[in-house]
Amino acid sequence: MYPDPVQRLHDAIASLHGVRTVELGVQRIEDLSVHVLSLPGEFADLPHALIRRTKGGRKDESLVTATIVFEQSRTGWVALEFLAWWVRDLSRSGDHVQMRALALPPVGYDTQLGRTLKFVIEWFFVDASEDGGPILQAVGKLAHSLQTSIEQYRDAIASPADPELVIEQLDSDSLKKLATDGNVEAQFELAQRLRRGELGLANPVAAFAWYEAAANKGYPPAITFLGYCYANGVGVHPDSKLAARHFRQAADAGYPFAMGMVGQCYENGEGVRQDQAEAVRWYQRAAEMGEPSCQAQLGECYEFGKGLEPDREQALFWYRQALAQGFDAVQEAIDRLESA
Repeated sequence: MYPDPVQRLHDAIASLHGVRTVELGVQRIEDLSVHVLSLPGEFADLPHALIRRTKGGRKDESLVTATIVFEQSRTGWVALEFLAWWVRDLSRSGDHVQMRALALPPVGYDTQLGRTLKFVIEWFFVDASEDGGPILQAVGKLAHSLQTSIEQYRDAIASPADPELVIEQLDSDSLKKLATDGNVEAQFELAQRLRRGELGLANPVAAFAWYEAAANKGYPPAITFLGYCYANGVGVHPDSKLAARHFRQAADAGYPFAMGMVGQCYENGEGVRQDQAEAVRWYQRAAEMGEPSCQAQLGECYEFGKGLEPDREQALFWYRQALAQGFDAVQEAIDRLESA
């Protein structure tokens, strides 16, 4: 029987359809040295890269693990995808957590490849207490976070996207039919392909028309790119005020990328009165929602004092947030600040 916070985390994971088994455990890794990582058994499945990076376990460090076996079915894959998203957001919020695959060797006494779909979620905690109370408290917060997320996205978990209708993977004929039938995501994707010339020669006029069709249904990405068309004269005469108006409409609908575009309008005085402080407010809002381009822009504002007081540490923080999401363009800025 697990302690109550651990049991609640176990039950939350196990409640996802597609999860076959869940096992939770904790081990002290303070005395774990690098040389044992090549040993088999309990050492074989440790997070080697991270432990090697710190040259063994850190002082008072413990590793909490949730080992999960998923059904080899679409339901199992949906549960895996949902937990992977949850772990990603925990990590972005500052938790020392990761999720990775575990598996048998390809061949043992018989072929083993394909027998398991096993993943482990790992949390690293530093806790000097004897009773482990702070760790249990942290696990309780994780349980609450997961339970809340499952409830919030219950409908999406129960009715995930049909893999046969993933818009980005449709061939051009299927995409055009779906767009003509009024599917807003298909209309937007068709506009994207027409603008980029992925269906032959680029056709900006047709792209604008499909963006407009999707935007008229209130689809924020299409509204944003309609603003892009007005800003850059794609299929329409340029109009900076209309561009800013569309960016703001999509931003007010909660679309983080559009918030960044509003920020750019204020930063550069395009379609609106130039206001660096207002630009920062939009970048901040989108950055806190996880938009990497805005995290990079906010880092630049802190580095060079655009619309606020310069702050090297805040600049590095936001640059690193963007880099963690694959926004590699900030690496030069990080190197510049770290070497200063």
